[in-house]
Amino acid sequence: MKGPLFSRRWFLLTGAAALPSWIFFPTSFVGQPFFDDKQSPEQLRKPRIIETEWIAMPDGAKLAARIFLPEDAEQHPVGAVFEYIPYRLRDWYRLGDTFWGSRLAERGFAFVRVDIRGSGDSDGLIEGEYLQPEQRDAVDIIRWIARQPWCNGSVGMRGASWGGFSALHAAHAAPQELKAIVSICGSENGYLEDSHYLGGTVLMDNVVWGAMLADVCASPPDPEVVGERWRRMWLERLNAAGPRATTWLQHQHYDAFWKNASNTDYSKVKCGLYMVDGQLDPYIDSTPRMLSQSQCPRTALIGPWAHTAPGGRPGPSLDWIAGETRWWKQWLNREDTGIMNEPMIRAFMTYASAAKQFPAETPGRWIAEPSWPSPNVTATPFYFTKHGLARRREGEKRIEYHARQTVGLKTVWWCPTELDQELPQEQSDDDRLSLIFDSTPLAEPLEILGNPVARIRVRADAPVAKLVVRLTEVDPQGKSWLVTYGALNLTHRAGHENPQPLIPGRDYDVEVPLFFTARRFNQGSRIRVAVSESLWPMIWTSPQQVTLQITTGASAIMLPVREIRAQAIDAMPIPPSPLRPRPRQDGPQANEGMKGLIIHIDGPPEHRRVRLVQDDPYGKMHLDDINVDIDIFHLSVDHRINEGDPNSSLWSGAALCSWARPGWNVETNSTYKMSSSPEEFVIEERLTAKEDGKVIADRTWSNRIRRDMV
Repeated sequence: MKGPLFSRRWFLLTGAAALPSWIFFPTSFVGQPFFDDKQSPEQLRKPRIIETEWIAMPDGAKLAARIFLPEDAEQHPVGAVFEYIPYRLRDWYRLGDTFWGSRLAERGFAFVRVDIRGSGDSDGLIEGEYLQPEQRDAVDIIRWIARQPWCNGSVGMRGASWGGFSALHAAHAAPQELKAIVSICGSENGYLEDSHYLGGTVLMDNVVWGAMLADVCASPPDPEVVGERWRRMWLERLNAAGPRATTWLQHQHYDAFWKNASNTDYSKVKCGLYMVDGQLDPYIDSTPRMLSQSQCPRTALIGPWAHTAPGGRPGPSLDWIAGETRWWKQWLNREDTGIMNEPMIRAFMTYASAAKQFPAETPGRWIAEPSWPSPNVTATPFYFTKHGLARRREGEKRIEYHARQTVGLKTVWWCPTELDQELPQEQSDDDRLSLIFDSTPLAEPLEILGNPVARIRVRADAPVAKLVVRLTEVDPQGKSWLVTYGALNLTHRAGHENPQPLIPGRDYDVEVPLFFTARRFNQGSRIRVAVSESLWPMIWTSPQQVTLQITTGASAIMLPVREIRAQAIDAMPIPPSPLRPRPRQDGPQANEGMKGLIIHIDGPPEHRRVRLVQDDPYGKMHLDDINVDIDIFHLSVDHRINEGDPNSSLWSGAALCSWARPGWNVETNSTYKMSSSPEEFVIEERLTAKEDGKVIADRTWSNRIRRDMV
């Protein structure tokens, strides 16, 4: 949870939202509310900050907390909002925590931000993501908060990415003191939605996030907080370090490893549930699943954003302080704000792909549905035919497709966050390397809300193969813009727990779910379905070269069509953010995208060599109040492949973090390199740490891992 390359440094700096710091912290911001929820100054309470509070766990470990309170909270106890993540409250998230904590305290709530055991200044070690000890600690912290004299006994939990996962796990544990949660870009299932696998295929973010998490787990506590024991604590973390990506790659199916860090008994969630996500975020499918499977009081908000809170980009963004405060008043102060009498789900119906408009706001409107699944959405088939895509089924015919490994260069990132570089671009180049099925131009607009599902009859000439399905809108100018996509390892066609190899030459009827979306296809546009066997570099290649055969007539895309009502706009009770997007540029340099990403292509199309290089050096900043210079996740990637050779794929890269003040100069650097043969993955991970420029730890893990139908 985390977000692969997730706004790398900026997600960490803003805390609740993966946004560039200039969005939340303009140079004019000096303790003044940047978001305005229409409260006059006399209605705001003066905040007080407890810089470091130690919370004792039952086993004696002490976890570091930073607490924001209304100044009079001891005299007039308040509801408390808790956020629980491993991203260093002392420095990495300092600005974001200060922003959110101060805003919540001004509005009458306590905000308690805690470093997970083994991270930041907290005691202990991090052994993995969302493990049971971490979840138990969360429950103990919630009970500790509820007992404090400044708390009225009601606790809420909020968080984005890892914090969203943490909130969902705590809701599943159901301590009685936990009254409600806000999960932003989170999920209850670490196999289905996280940086490791997509439809049973291996994600690039498995290795990128592995390097980043290695830095998180190996980062030192601050000597100004923990004193002289900081070096001993740091060495313990370095000595306990392990190969993160290797561990995840050893669990290629939905096995006990993933189940131990997931909570899918939805009946156990009793508290108020607010699911928040954006259509460009790959964690989005948890939101409709939590709405449909849970029975607790619940609601959801889905905007046009990426891996960020509703104040983020691409716009239009919302004044999330106002939106979240309304939720906490309902559940922590027992005020009837009316929020639970409103539609279960609100979503932004986009009229164009973000990349087509960015950095301008995405055009569209807010819509609402009273329940989910919605009675206003109908699964409507569009059949594959020899002529394209049609509403009526035609005769069956097999179409052969020889896999092209270099499909995917226009949809590089699974979780785009540096939006100037990483939004999915115009898709025509990838479409030309895929099987495409186009509708005729639409005589009138068509809107969809939900998860499209591709139902495809397919055969392969190999026991392991994939299907990748992209849904695009082809505008009247012939440009193809991504709407949503999905991928399926065909050995996982019956589920992710017990994959079965394909029998070459046998037909299989499979379903490929695509990510949730809310999208209008405009009049005059064509609906396109593009089918391929690869999506590189986002997804690792199959063990051998594959030829697929798709049967038209027996294959279709099921679109969740929502009736376009006469009343085109549903009310949005959350006011718009005062943020103003940068103006769209014109001219030959406008909207090129991926400005920091370099893709080298050499050779003829059938044998082209591709190299993707990106360097992200902009995570440096100085924090005046604690006098420290930090460099957060300076990332570099160098990924390569040769067309026609699936085992020529190579992923390599590094993530570096550093901290410096007079008398304290330390850094960690994690690297990865991954390749494959038809039988195994070859992966090397390395962690080095330096103090005053001298290496104090240097560990390398080299492993060969059997490919288990991946």
